[in-house]
Amino acid sequence: MAAKYPEVLVRLDGAGDDFRIIGQVTKAMRRAGIAEQEIETFCDEAISGHDHDLLRICGRWIRLAPLGVACARGDPNEDTAAMTSRRFPAPWRADKMPGGYVVRDANGQALVYLYSRESEAEAMQAKVLTADEARRIAINVAKLPGLLGRGN
Repeated sequence: MAAKYPEVLVRLDGAGDDFRIIGQVTKAMRRAGIAEQEIETFCDEAISGHDHDLLRICGRWIRLAPLGVACARGDPNEDTAAMTSRRFPAPWRADKMPGGYVVRDANGQALVYLYSRESEAEAMQAKVLTADEARRIAINVAKLPGLLGRGN
């Protein structure tokens, strides 16, 4: 089934909850000049559906594209930068916690949990990382904003 408004393209970054996705879609619909009544109808349908139906519902109304696909209008990086660069501000840090590591952004928001055990035997039995593996991964995840050019 084709989208009702195929001229509206929304890039999803995979990091959003349902209301964030709905917000992205309604913002794009407004920019495209779609009537407010139509946008309200979309919102009602999107909110009333089950979580697993949201992307299907969005796809009936507009075109969805994965992150990295350029939009037909405007700067292809504009929306993505606004969505991601301020949501989890740099610098990120890897903190030791009981049973592993947690990666946090500059505001202290937990982004990634890495569970581990001290010995390799315990890690294999529990099917988790060793403490050293968890530490190395946490440190490398914390470097991502700098590697992506979004560090402060």
